[in-house]
Amino acid sequence: SIRTSLPATSIWSQYEKLSDWPKWDPSILSITSPSPPPLKIGQKLTLTTSSPSYTGSLPLLSCFSPTALTYTLPLPGCQITRSFEIKPSPSGVEVIHGIRYDGMMKFMYKSSEEEDVKNLKGQVEKL
Repeated sequence: SIRTSLPATSIWSQYEKLSDWPKWDPSILSITSPSPPPLKIGQKLTLTTSSPSYTGSLPLLSCFSPTALTYTLPLPGCQITRSFEIKPSPSGVEVIHGIRYDGMMKFMYKSSEEEDVKNLKGQVEKL
């Protein structure tokens, strides 16, 4: 996680700019939705990733603007649940990217959540 003095709404605006996700998460090649912002629970996202290799549609499992969202990526032998949280902290907000691997093939997958969060902070600071 990282702490930043940036407002939660600035961080959240980057989550809602789906076309910018590849700028802060290099494993995502593209992410789109037929629905315009704001993001909503159950909203379908079309995701293409490079690592792990995946293209498909998935729903947002949770979405609470401007504090949290979660989706699950179904892969062969593994289900990856990604969570994104923005929590108040004494110096502004704490941005937390979480990932959970479930299934017998989970050992085949890995992620660099810390790098994603640093990239996201850099993207927001350009605003």
